[in-house]
Amino acid sequence: MSAAVTIVIGGPPTAKGQPRMTRRSIAYTPAATRKYEAHGRLAAQQAMDGRPPIAVPVRAEITIDLPVPASWSVGPVSLGRLQ
Repeated sequence: MSAAVTIVIGGPPTAKGQPRMTRRSIAYTPAATRKYEAHGRLAAQQAMDGRPPIAVPVRAEITIDLPVPASWSVGPVSLGRLQ
């Protein structure tokens, strides 16, 4: 079993944008999605640190930290009830 690889992608999470179509039926990915994917790819390359690609099944644990929305009332947030 090899060592764990931790990949940290900084900045706010970005939703995958829907591909757009031109009048000539050419599909393209929105710029925000391309930029975020490139940022994630670079973070993964740096985390791998020159190791070869993983060729076996992997287990992924994903944690996404989001701020509490401003529309939430203070009561549940202060009590720790975020469900």
